[in-house]
Amino acid sequence: MNNFGEKLKMLREQTDITQEKVSQKLNVTRQSVSNWENNKNYPDLTTLVTLSQLYNISLDDLLKDENNVVKSMKTELNSYRSSELIKLIIFSVLAFLLPIIGIVFGILLLCTKKRVEYYRIAKIIGTISLIWQAVPIVLAVINYSTF
Repeated sequence: MNNFGEKLKMLREQTDITQEKVSQKLNVTRQSVSNWENNKNYPDLTTLVTLSQLYNISLDDLLKDENNVVKSMKTELNSYRSSELIKLIIFSVLAFLLPIIGIVFGILLLCTKKRVEYYRIAKIIGTISLIWQAVPIVLAVINYSTF
């Protein structure tokens, strides 16, 4: 094994999947997969973890003797400032909590019984909102479980 790209290509071929399938599972372009396999650039840390899961290989084995990839990851990690990391963490938490809060309020709204016209309209809007927030969560769970 000469380099990281050849290792990725060999692992992909051993699992008998195309670059297109890999790109779909990783939510990247097929060209990105091709660039990795041709050593034009390297995947980010999150993608490396997903690749190791996809190919059923430990990160240690995937990155063994790959100094260029490790240097690239180190550069990427060092490029994040602490304020950017804090923002990333806050937005990640909000992206997770806001739909859940919306679902809880939607359920509470739909469980209350009142016979006022504006309340019926609010219930319709609540139902649409509940579906709007629940469907992406369900799809994400389904997509993750099929990975």
